[in-house]
Amino acid sequence: DLLVEAYSSLSDNERKRVHLAVVGEVWGDEEGLRNQLDALGIDHNLSFVSEQQMVDYVHACDVVVLPYRTASGSAVIPLAYHLNKPVIATRVGGIADVVLPDQTGWLVDPSSREIADLLGSITPQDCMELGNNLEAWVRDNNWESMAGAVVELIEATRA
Repeated sequence: DLLVEAYSSLSDNERKRVHLAVVGEVWGDEEGLRNQLDALGIDHNLSFVSEQQMVDYVHACDVVVLPYRTASGSAVIPLAYHLNKPVIATRVGGIADVVLPDQTGWLVDPSSREIADLLGSITPQDCMELGNNLEAWVRDNNWESMAGAVVELIEATRA
């Protein structure tokens, strides 16, 4: 609802520039959301999607938006990062721990106004630059480097 409300508040020119697709299983009022999306002309697939379908959707976008009101984390973030796509996410739960502002994405409060302001101001170039950053970030933040950091911590505590 935050993202749809944000999108609906964009100017006509901003809406022409921002193509929005809403994808995934709905955990609330699906019929109301479907009607709202249809009225705004927003593409949607309001059902569970397979891993391959999700990869296809993420590949097709410039940025992945995760407008949670509450969350402990999101498996979509590592997928987006692996595909070199930055994220716009709300500062809730553990999400703020994995989204590095202006490096891997952008963080906003769970507010449709803040989401709308950001959607209206970022450019495809901004997304591409962060996507390029993500290629190196993903390479440097893998299981091997994590295991190495744990080994270093253990060795440091033994000293």
